[in-house]
Amino acid sequence: MTLKENQIEQRLIGKLTDLKYNPRPDIRDRESLEQNFRQKFEALNRVHLTDAEFARLRDELVTADVFTAAKTLRERNYFQREDGTPLHYTLVNIKDWCKNDFEIVNQLRINTDNSHHRYDVILLINGVPVVQIELKTLQVSPRRAMEQIVEYKNDPGNGYSNALLCFMQLFIVSNESNTYYFANNHRQHFSFNADERFLPIYQLADEANQKIAHLHDFADTFLAKCTLGQMISRYMVLVASEQKLMIMRPYQIYAVKAIVDCIHQNRGNGYIWHTTGSGKTLTSFKASTLLKDNPDIEKCLFVVDRKDLDRQTREEFNRFQEGCVEENTNTETLVRRMLSEDYADKVIVTTIQKLGLALDENSKRNQTNSQKGKPTYKQRLEPLRDKRVVFIFDECHRSQFGEKPWGNIIDFRYQEDAVDEAIKLFSGKDQNRAKEIWLVEPAPVMVNKLRSAVDKLATFMKTQGLDCTPEQVANLKGDKARADFINHFKEVQRLKTRLDQYTDLGEEQHTQVEQLLPADTLRSFKGVYLDTAQRLKVQQGKGNDSTSTVEQLEFEFVLFASAVIDYDYIMELIAKSTQGPSKQKMTRQELIDKISSDANLMEQRDDIIDYINSLPVGKSLSVTAIHEGYQAFKAAKAASDLSFIADKHRLEPPALQAFVDTIMNRMIFDGEKLSDLLSPLELGWKARTQAELALMDDLLPLLHKLAQGREISGLAAYE
Repeated sequence: MTLKENQIEQRLIGKLTDLKYNPRPDIRDRESLEQNFRQKFEALNRVHLTDAEFARLRDELVTADVFTAAKTLRERNYFQREDGTPLHYTLVNIKDWCKNDFEIVNQLRINTDNSHHRYDVILLINGVPVVQIELKTLQVSPRRAMEQIVEYKNDPGNGYSNALLCFMQLFIVSNESNTYYFANNHRQHFSFNADERFLPIYQLADEANQKIAHLHDFADTFLAKCTLGQMISRYMVLVASEQKLMIMRPYQIYAVKAIVDCIHQNRGNGYIWHTTGSGKTLTSFKASTLLKDNPDIEKCLFVVDRKDLDRQTREEFNRFQEGCVEENTNTETLVRRMLSEDYADKVIVTTIQKLGLALDENSKRNQTNSQKGKPTYKQRLEPLRDKRVVFIFDECHRSQFGEKPWGNIIDFRYQEDAVDEAIKLFSGKDQNRAKEIWLVEPAPVMVNKLRSAVDKLATFMKTQGLDCTPEQVANLKGDKARADFINHFKEVQRLKTRLDQYTDLGEEQHTQVEQLLPADTLRSFKGVYLDTAQRLKVQQGKGNDSTSTVEQLEFEFVLFASAVIDYDYIMELIAKSTQGPSKQKMTRQELIDKISSDANLMEQRDDIIDYINSLPVGKSLSVTAIHEGYQAFKAAKAASDLSFIADKHRLEPPALQAFVDTIMNRMIFDGEKLSDLLSPLELGWKARTQAELALMDDLLPLLHKLAQGREISGLAAYE
């Protein structure tokens, strides 16, 4: 039996209740949310505020700045009362997050002038909304819930910017079977089209890296009250330099816990293995800061093997927490800081070379000091002999002395058996599939997989009575057939993208791939894929059948997005296409084909192509001229399109322009203003209704284009 969304919601509330959360069905609107927060605030801070004081406090707290709100949540803050006395307060018990009140709110509505949003489940800590859980049915991908959150955040006047929801720290999305989570952030950090890869989205995993995907298992592991408190207080990092919130990946958290436990239990040495790009500096930073708060630890030294890594690591640490690590200009500075009792000197980033000089009695500096009767570095460091000092060595797989310049990489050539055992170790429970998990398949196998995917695409097109060519995709009948094409070609592109990463493709394999998918054919297929995907994406969430093929589609635009093709790059290519043949990288038609087959510029693609075709032949233009010309072209085209629609429907262009501007400013469609727009026509109700529908048929594509993927509230009634 397929569960409905409200059934999934009630089952989750039951699970959270079992975890000792307090359900609050009485909190359904902004007023009740604020009253509950006020009661919790006054109890925690042992104060009784007047209504005017609370209103002023609330207005001071609520901010559209996600980063500022996150800092306020974690710090002691100041408020001046009406009688001039100071109130130093916290929003939650920051000393022991487990001792806060944990509550569940569901179906909350935060209505503002511009947005009327409903939130499935929100978790409160001491009355502060910190976790939002958006739910979908099993047939719908959790990505739809992610997109919904982003749409809500993009609405002007949304609850995240002008209500207590500004304190939201984490978003969780689930269809009960599959669950993901990610940190709240500023709008620029959220994108789910071509840039979806830049938003860190995580699935929970256990220590053996087994995914914990089911919502109830996730709740047991992640949403237990003390665990959630630790996730927010300990394992989220506020990156001041980027004004960004980060939550640590599961393996980073387990690594930090292992380091801290090893030291707490005095078990001696250990090692943590992080692959390239997996965030070892963040793991080291978090371990260091937790050890910094341990009174039993005298010093924590993070040791790297060369000067540039010293600078790089120090900058990374200070990126996570401004001013947390100072520079060691020389060995003398290092020794002084190791002996310092200043809390700021408790965590030290240094090089192995400086540390070696400090401890080497035979070094030139130490011998000079000894001859002058001065204590050597080692003698000065004698007070630390019986103290607990933690050393974290970076790059342990290197030889630290190769000839707190790039080292010698250990040779694995004759250690295949040992490497295989290591791969098994890091594959967790699924050891029989270790090589399959860690090692890519040989190139010939991948070529055969691509061939199979292309054959399946051809077979599908044949069942539709069509040849397997890009131009025939337009002849597919019905949305189900178009959705099936999306799924078939997406698999082709996924395998082609993986094959592009192989550096050992032989000439024979290159020939096979080119024969399967000639470059021009692939580019054309990508173009029609993006056209079809754009058409179907607009329809998602508009129908009533959540089990339909269209509703379940995941377009994965990232597969069709180039890392180098962006607006500036295209403007540069357009400029070069107007130059003489010697400077042209590609012809205009090749440039148009390239734009059509890339997802990065989907929303502007038609305008850019029309602009290219409008440029005079034989006239050289600079990048600046191209950029300014495109902006003017776009504005003129939009005005022309709107004027054409106005003339067609017997409306005054300025009135229609004002109507559209009002919609885009508020991102809300107002049916009454539509009636006002048509009132000069003096139509009867039946004729006016027909006129409204006809006008909206022409306006919808323009409104969607201007919205650039954002949702316009109230527009669905006309779609």
